[in-house]
Amino acid sequence: MKYELLIYAGSKILSALNVDGEKMQYISMSGNTEQPADDINEFYENLLDYYNVDDLSELKAGIRIINGGSSRKNIEFLFKKFLNTDNLSIWRTEEIIPVILINNNLIDKGECVKVRVYDRCYAVSADE
Repeated sequence: MKYELLIYAGSKILSALNVDGEKMQYISMSGNTEQPADDINEFYENLLDYYNVDDLSELKAGIRIINGGSSRKNIEFLFKKFLNTDNLSIWRTEEIIPVILINNNLIDKGECVKVRVYDRCYAVSADE
């Protein structure tokens, strides 16, 4: 089975979504949608439990890590854990927000839009 896993790694929280086409579902973190950022090991264990595997490289998965201000230690941990998966990418939140806004016609030329993602707020301006 082909999986897509979208991970948000923020400065205070970690969260994961299982993506199936256009359907997304939060992965349970001990009954919650978020895990404290300082508990990266438990976060990873929850992912293993969700997919019922010993290592996520067992999955045919595309992994997308969105860095929303996470510590370098957490990003390195996730990168190492997912290194052997089929398709791994790491994006910074401020790099993908403009793409989402433009693709969904949510910003016009000369406009400034504020976007909140979990515990951070971003201001995006569209020039000519």
